Amino acid sequence: MNHNIAGYRNSQWKAVVLSLTVLICLVLASVINVHYRIDIVYTHFFYLPIILAGLWYYWKALWLAAFLGMVHIICNFIVNDNMSPGVLIRTLMFLTVALVVGTLSKRNNNLYEALQVSEKDLRRLNNTMLDIISQINSQGIFEYVSPSVKSVLGYENTNLIGKSLFDFVHPDDVGQLKTTFRAATDSHSPMRLDYRYLHIEGYYLWVESVANPMLDADESIIVYVFGSRDITARKRAEEALQKSEERWQLALQGSNSGIWDWDIQTGEVFYSSRWREISDCEGIEISNRLYEWENWIYPDDRDWVKETIQAHLEKKAAYYWAEHRIICQDGSYKWVMDRGQALWDEEGKPVRMVGSRDDITDRKLKEKKLEYLSLYDSLTGVYNRTFFEQEKQRLDTGRYDPVGVVMCDVDGMKLVNDNLGHKAGDSLLVAAANILKTQFRASDIVARIGGDEFAVLLQMCPENLVEEACQRVRDVLANSSLEEWQIPVRMSMGYATRNDPSRKMNELVKEADSNMYLEKLQHRERYSAVFSKVQALRD
Repeated sequence: MNHNIAGYRNSQWKAVVLSLTVLICLVLASVINVHYRIDIVYTHFFYLPIILAGLWYYWKALWLAAFLGMVHIICNFIVNDNMSPGVLIRTLMFLTVALVVGTLSKRNNNLYEALQVSEKDLRRLNNTMLDIISQINSQGIFEYVSPSVKSVLGYENTNLIGKSLFDFVHPDDVGQLKTTFRAATDSHSPMRLDYRYLHIEGYYLWVESVANPMLDADESIIVYVFGSRDITARKRAEEALQKSEERWQLALQGSNSGIWDWDIQTGEVFYSSRWREISDCEGIEISNRLYEWENWIYPDDRDWVKETIQAHLEKKAAYYWAEHRIICQDGSYKWVMDRGQALWDEEGKPVRMVGSRDDITDRKLKEKKLEYLSLYDSLTGVYNRTFFEQEKQRLDTGRYDPVGVVMCDVDGMKLVNDNLGHKAGDSLLVAAANILKTQFRASDIVARIGGDEFAVLLQMCPENLVEEACQRVRDVLANSSLEEWQIPVRMSMGYATRNDPSRKMNELVKEADSNMYLEKLQHRERYSAVFSKVQALRD
């Protein structure tokens, strides 16, 4: 059988009932009209089948109304042999009643069917969704619980009805939950709750509930409709994130490095307090934008640092690493070491870059000092023998010809050390080095290559200029002496030049050295002048 949503419409028995009703009404109408000749009363019987047809068949009842109207007209002709206006009016009333009842019934039935379909859909959704839907009265008692509670908490929904929500809440959460619940019920306001709920197997799950009140006409709470879901996984993730954040903060506090975190998509950068301290940004306000970081880079380093970052973002380098200078608030600069690692999305686009900054100024100063000591003589400040040998090999290529070599030996050095001490001897060496530095060109290499020996390399320098430089030194030496001891500063000098690249620099050095010793033998009086002065000071 074909039942409607209410479960009572059956075409067969409705047709039978309606047919019997029509038949009975026709019989009564005939008896009353023909036998008793009352043509108005019997028509009232016709309204009953018309109304039934309208309720069951809606506006199709017009056909029955038209049929009964024709019967009424025919009966009237048989009895009265004429057509009165009342007959037509009553026939129109049949049609009007059929139309009104059928239309209203159809509309109500459509609404009822839609309501039933909506209710079925709601129940189907309620039975299949993972969230728990429940109705709880103002005392916290369950009045309805959706079947999904079994998949989440293990309970049959019928077993919870009539029980209190608070009986299943963790002891540490029940106090706060009751307070929130009472405050919401007193103010008729919605509420949002996070609490631990007892699973049927004895352990607790974190549950998030959003509740809204249903009010009656007097604005009194009927029930609260709760929507609840299991958020245990989220809570565990939040706890893990919190612990990770705590470890991160401890690492930041315990580390001497400054941390930066660049959101490449938004351009925002997080700078830790240690980063600000290292970058000399304390006490001033800086934005969290990337350009702030770029502005503090020393101008000569800015371009290559940005290129280094870009190379890493393009995956040309495994990580970002740069030692560069930054500008301090007082205008000076310091050295820092930046390191970083980028993260890319599935499309290979960089989305984030995290790194650290360390102050390496002290290390750079030490490195610079070590570099200086590796190239310079610590006493006199001129280059040492190591650098002299390196430069000699460079000039051996012939690209810098003509090249000159000057060899110098301080006269009376041993005599001064033996009689006046090494302090006087050191002063003599320093004075000789200063004379050489001031009388040769800035591009010339002045080096101390032994105890009392100096050498000068002159690139792109013809012989006449080498001779002029040596003469300048001799002229200055003629009037030079140590102020503290009034000891004359004297040096023997010899030079050699090369215009032919086939001659090696070692040969040139030997030639200049021989010329220097030849001059020393030829000018013994310079040694005598030093000896006399030292002898006088010793006596």
